[in-house]
Amino acid sequence: MPPNASKVVAFRPAIRKPGPVAPSLSPSPQAPVALDLMRAGLLPPDALVEGMARQTRDGGTIEDVLVAAGLVDPWTMASWLARRAGIGIADPLADPPDPELIDRFGAAACLREGLLPCRADPEGTLVLAADPKTFARHHGRLAALFGPVRPALAPAAAITAAVMALRGADLAEAAETRLDERDSCRRIAAGPLPWLIGATLGLLAVLAAIHPAAVLLALSAWAVVTLAALGVLKLAALLASLRVEGPAPAPIPLATPPMVSLLVPLYREATVASRLVRRLKRLDYPRDRLEVLLVAEADDALTQAALARADLPVWMRVV
Repeated sequence: MPPNASKVVAFRPAIRKPGPVAPSLSPSPQAPVALDLMRAGLLPPDALVEGMARQTRDGGTIEDVLVAAGLVDPWTMASWLARRAGIGIADPLADPPDPELIDRFGAAACLREGLLPCRADPEGTLVLAADPKTFARHHGRLAALFGPVRPALAPAAAITAAVMALRGADLAEAAETRLDERDSCRRIAAGPLPWLIGATLGLLAVLAAIHPAAVLLALSAWAVVTLAALGVLKLAALLASLRVEGPAPAPIPLATPPMVSLLVPLYREATVASRLVRRLKRLDYPRDRLEVLLVAEADDALTQAALARADLPVWMRVV
């Protein structure tokens, strides 16, 4: 149980009630989460068996496995974990957090750690976390920044969406300017390259006007050289494919599959967005170890509207 967890957080008006649990049944903090959910009627027995099988095969926590596999709704899981810990839940999208608190902790740190400082009041700073263990693990760092802190829970997707809504533009600018200008193409239009290209084209135009036959001969020779080089490259590729290879190395056994982030860039793909989402759902990889990022341009309203209508699982989001 995290520090200050004995007092239920009242984060109004964004407080959400727990999911459809049995009114007469209270959580049992000593029981495993999955069994506790099944006892409350929130997780069918067959779903429990499936979730445990996925956890055995893929690793990870049972909470993440159940949510990622769609066996338990994210808000239902957050509500039940909060009741087990004796704390509250809050929706940061319905009642946005204080941007200054996000800046003090760092927007990138909020996304990385799954934490969201929301409000400061006489009782302490309210901090949202995806689970009580995350809050407890970072309690010392939070207390050093904000003084007294108190926890509440929200799904990780809601925390990410709230941070991106307030600081998404700043994070994008920081990512775009992370590389030093000397090693970046950001200032290519203001550098000497456009002038060099213009001067070269101008020189070719002057030479073509003075000696058209010589310029045509030079361009033809350049075309022959490039075609010959391409032919040599294709021949080398053919000879390499005929080479007898040795036995394939044995796969390295992994106790837990690695976390995989799949970037899917989209631009004016309103007609194929829904079909693409359905096909991505067929990926055969542990859902709690998979993150699919559908990358859409900020001014591409058609694609964003199509993705907003799609039924995205918790492991898939639009950036």
